[in-house]
Amino acid sequence: MRKHFGENLSPAVKYWIFLIGIVTVIFTVIFGSVAASYLNLAPEEQVVAESLFEKLIPFPFVGSIVLVAFICTMVSLLFRYYVIPVLRMAEQTRLITAANPDFRISVEGAREMIMLANIINESADAFQKLQSEVDSKISHSNRALKRERNRLAALMSELPYGVVVCNRDGKILLYNRRAQEMLQGTDSTQQGGAIGLGRSIFSSLERDPLVHALEVMNHAFALDQVKPALGLMTKLCGDRFIRVNMAPVTDDSESGHQLSGFVLSLEDITGEIDADSDRDLLLQGMIDAVQNSLGKLHKGINSICEMPGTGEDACNRHREAIT
Repeated sequence: MRKHFGENLSPAVKYWIFLIGIVTVIFTVIFGSVAASYLNLAPEEQVVAESLFEKLIPFPFVGSIVLVAFICTMVSLLFRYYVIPVLRMAEQTRLITAANPDFRISVEGAREMIMLANIINESADAFQKLQSEVDSKISHSNRALKRERNRLAALMSELPYGVVVCNRDGKILLYNRRAQEMLQGTDSTQQGGAIGLGRSIFSSLERDPLVHALEVMNHAFALDQVKPALGLMTKLCGDRFIRVNMAPVTDDSESGHQLSGFVLSLEDITGEIDADSDRDLLLQGMIDAVQNSLGKLHKGINSICEMPGTGEDACNRHREAIT
C-alpha cells in the first residue's frame, strides 16, 4: 500500500518542519516584495531608495519577526491542544481495542478533545459491558452444552443396543460402547472394520442397504413427507446378523426438510436367528417323523386290505382312522 509523505514522522519533527516552512515563507514574501519593488524603480529612484534603506528595512524586519512569533505561538497552541491530543487518543484507543479493554483515555487538551475522549470512554464502557454479557452467555451455553453432552453420554452408555450418529456422508459423529462391541469384531478376518469418530460407517456395514434407505428418505423429503424410521437387516462376515433401524436427522428450513444426517440403532439378532433356525430344524424333524410313521401305517393298512377275506368296509375304517 502506498504511504503518504511524513506518515512515519514524529509530532515534534512535523512541528519544526511546519514552523520552518512558515518562517521561510513569511520572510521570502516580505523581502521578496521589497526587492521586487526596488527593482521596479527607475535608476534615480533606486538611488533615493538606497539612501532610505537604513530607515525602511528595520520596520519590515521587525514586523516579520512579530508575525512569525504570533504564528509560531498559534501553531504551538494548535499542536498542544489539538494535534498531539488527537495522536495520543489514537494510540490509547488502539490500546483499548487490541490489548487492554479496561484502559481508559486520559487526554489534556481543548474542551472538544476532552469531550471526544469522554465519548470514546463511554463507548469503551458500553463495548466492555456488551462483551462481558456475550462472554457470560457463551460460558453459560458451554456449561449447559457440557451438561447435555454428559447426560447424552450417560444415556447412550446405558442403552441395551448400539447407537451410531452419522452425517449425511456417512461419517461417524458419535457412537456408544455397545455399537463398538458389535461392529468391532475380535476376529482379524472379519469384514466389519473398527469404528471411530470421523470414519465411514460404510466400512463397517453393508453400503447398498444404507444407501437405499437414504435415497428413500431423500425422496420422501422431496415430496414434503415426513419419513419414519426405516428398518433393515444386514449381515457381518461370519454368522452374525444385525438389525438396523435408521432415523433421519433433518435441518428444517424455508425450502422444506433437508437431510443433514441419520441415526442408526443396532441390535444383534444372531441369537434370535439361530433360535429360529433350531426351531425350524426341530419342527422339520418332527414333520418328517410323523410323515414317516403315517407312511408306515398307510403301507400296513394297504397290506391288510390286500389280504384275502378283508372287506372293503374294514379297509375304509382303517384309512379314516389315520386321516
